[in-house]
Amino acid sequence: MRIASQAAQIVGDAGGVRLFGSEYFLLNGGTFSPVLLPGLPFGIGVTDSGSGGGPKINNRGEVLVNTLAPGFFLGHGLLFSERGFTEIAPPGSVLALAWGLNDKDEVVGSYRAGDVNAYDQGYLFSAGAYTNINVPGGLWTLAAGINNNGQIVGAYLPPRLGARGFVLSHGIFNSIDFPGAAQTLAWDINNIGQIVGIYEDTRNHYAHGFVATPNYAHH
Repeated sequence: MRIASQAAQIVGDAGGVRLFGSEYFLLNGGTFSPVLLPGLPFGIGVTDSGSGGGPKINNRGEVLVNTLAPGFFLGHGLLFSERGFTEIAPPGSVLALAWGLNDKDEVVGSYRAGDVNAYDQGYLFSAGAYTNINVPGGLWTLAAGINNNGQIVGAYLPPRLGARGFVLSHGIFNSIDFPGAAQTLAWDINNIGQIVGIYEDTRNHYAHGFVATPNYAHH
């Protein structure tokens, strides 16, 4: 299982169904339906649910997936709605992953431009246009979640430290660091500004979940 909408629709991915990747499904009213992708008889995920890259669904019943597809062996995002599929791939990208979706058809993710070995850059897809989301000074940026207010969370890599989380609110970047953690990644944000993510402890390097409510959420 992956993500549920307020209408109790659930999307997920079933591993082990195919030789590689995952098969996406939608559970609606007790009925399972496959999320079929253009040119393929089934949906193949390039990232699993445990990595935060599984399918997402918003409160309009639109589904966001990452896929392997003809011409995009390295993967790209697809937004599935009643209108059909919208391809999510910034111009010039050789690898593009879609990580977050809100109720306004806005998508955030990461991509690599020109070379598959390039550093990841974050992006926002809104109203048919792409905007880069890159934390100043970061070697790479991953935009992972967006709420209906346009606030974006994710992770970035500074030059000398482990990965740090960030929140982009009203054009201002702020870092998110779980106290005492080796690394912090912010995965999603709700409409009242609460953030969920994971952090790596310094003792055993285990991953743990967290919920954060930054001060701006009360302003």
